[in-house]
Amino acid sequence: QRRLQLEERTRQLEAQVKEVRREADEALARQQARTKACEDRRKELAKEAQADAVERKKLWEAEADLCCQRIRLQQLAAAQRTAARRIAQREEEDKQLDNDIEYLRSEVLGYRSSLPERADAAEQREEE
Repeated sequence: QRRLQLEERTRQLEAQVKEVRREADEALARQQARTKACEDRRKELAKEAQADAVERKKLWEAEADLCCQRIRLQQLAAAQRTAARRIAQREEEDKQLDNDIEYLRSEVLGYRSSLPERADAAEQREEE
C-alpha cells in the first residue's frame, strides 16, 4: 500500500512538474512579448524624441518600464529554476523511499524465510 501511495505521489509530482513548467513557459512567453513591445516602443520614441522634451520624458518612462520588464523576466526565470530544483529534489526523495522500501522488504523476506530453520534449530536444542 505504501508503494501505491508513493507511486500516486510520484504521478502527482509529475503532473505538478508539467503544470509548473507550462505556467512558467506561458509567463515567460508573455513577459518576453511585453519586453519586446517595450523595446520596440522605446526605439520608436527614441526616434521621435530627439527634439521634443515631452517626447524625451516618454522615452525615459519607456526605458524605465523596459528595465522593470527585464527585471521581472529575470525573476520569473529564477522562480522557474527554483521550482525545477524543488521538483527534482522531491523526485529524488521518492526514489530514495522506493529504495528503502525494497531494502526493508528484502530484510523481512529474509527473516521470514529463516523462521522455519530457527524453529528446527530450537527444537533440536530442546531434544538434546
